[in-house]
Amino acid sequence: MSRSFGESYRVGSTSGDFAIKVFCTWDYKVIQRRSVRLQNENIRTQLKELLGEQQSKSHPMSLCRKLGRMVILSLAWAVSVGTVLGCSITVYYFAEHISEVQQEALLLALPVVVSLMNLVMPYLYNLLAAWEKQESPALEVYVAICRNLILKMIVLGLLCYHWLSRKMGYSTEDNCWETSVGQELYRFVVMDFVFTLLDTFLGELLWR
Repeated sequence: MSRSFGESYRVGSTSGDFAIKVFCTWDYKVIQRRSVRLQNENIRTQLKELLGEQQSKSHPMSLCRKLGRMVILSLAWAVSVGTVLGCSITVYYFAEHISEVQQEALLLALPVVVSLMNLVMPYLYNLLAAWEKQESPALEVYVAICRNLILKMIVLGLLCYHWLSRKMGYSTEDNCWETSVGQELYRFVVMDFVFTLLDTFLGELLWR
């Protein structure tokens, strides 16, 4: 039964994927304008992926194009790693030098810097992805997710190291370590919420 099912429906074969995508993918129950546009973009992205896979199989790249492709990918990853290194140095500098200051305005410097990085760096990675021109949209999304995760995990690791080092330096006469870290986390949450609102209104509504 499984063999006959596979032969009749071509499971695992790509010979009829284009016809299936063109003639059988559309959902005619969708009537709202926004849903129709999203479904249209989804089908177009899937067709781009299928065409990219078929083109890469039928037309292998020459040696010069492969070398150029490797140079572009290497430069893009070098830029992304360099930006991660620069962001890490900036976070470490602010964490070490601003923590001794007690003015409220300067205490917001580290949350502002981290929130600004979380807002700006994904757009920079999107520009790098547009310059790289990956073989498929799915690979482009995976690379962008990987770069964002690397940045966020390194920044989070630096912040945890900063907080743990402050815990070791606290004495019994100082303020409670949990209270200090809780206040700093509260400032991070507030600033992240403010930057998310700014990105929503300015980036996703006014700019578009």
